[in-house]
Amino acid sequence: MVVCAPLFQAVEARLDEGREEGHGARHFRRSLSPTWRGRFLPFTLVEVLIAMALLAVVGGVVALNVRKAILQQRFRSDVSLVVHTLRLAQQLMLVFNTDVKVRFWPLPDQRGFGYLLDFEDKLDTYWKREATRPRAPLKGIHAISFGSDTRQVEIQFLSGGMVMSRGILQLSSAAEGRVEGAWVEYICLPGFPRFLESRGDPCDEVDFKKQEEEQRELGAYVMNVVQEKLHSYENIDGQSNK
Repeated sequence: MVVCAPLFQAVEARLDEGREEGHGARHFRRSLSPTWRGRFLPFTLVEVLIAMALLAVVGGVVALNVRKAILQQRFRSDVSLVVHTLRLAQQLMLVFNTDVKVRFWPLPDQRGFGYLLDFEDKLDTYWKREATRPRAPLKGIHAISFGSDTRQVEIQFLSGGMVMSRGILQLSSAAEGRVEGAWVEYICLPGFPRFLESRGDPCDEVDFKKQEEEQRELGAYVMNVVQEKLHSYENIDGQSNK
């Protein structure tokens, strides 16, 4: 407002001069310099079209980014559902000593994948209802592969953890699998009970061997603790008998 005050004062002075001479606003417009007269002209059609084109371009870019963000979030949500389902299957196997299989199959017209839990009838009512409830299709995932299986995929959790699927479960947002610009997640299945999670890079044989070594070390540690406890209990019983 401080910068524009001299301009407003000059305009008011010109209007006052025009009124005194009887010409009013018409005299004021004519007395303006060509530069000032150009500033008071309305927008031309070309300027309006340019502004509309710029708005259209910006709106298109924003719409594309929003759509990409929505598709990426849908894919990540579906990956989380797959991980949750595999964890549930592993827990049901361990807790209820039942064989569980997770099946995936493609929906018609490449609209995603359907999936379900297949298990023996050893569960109580609550867990049976939870395991067999209808599940929404995975519409953000368009390709699932496990080894050579790319259509009907089956992940097995059998014999209380003694027999389990071993390999890499690949989930992709593109129907062709790993292509340029597609989102891909991997779930490493080591073949024994372990905390399952997704990752952005594929597993290799080194990762599986490392997990097996960690599992053996954990088993050896647990056995040592159990043996120490049993030995201490035997000593206590022997002292009490004396």
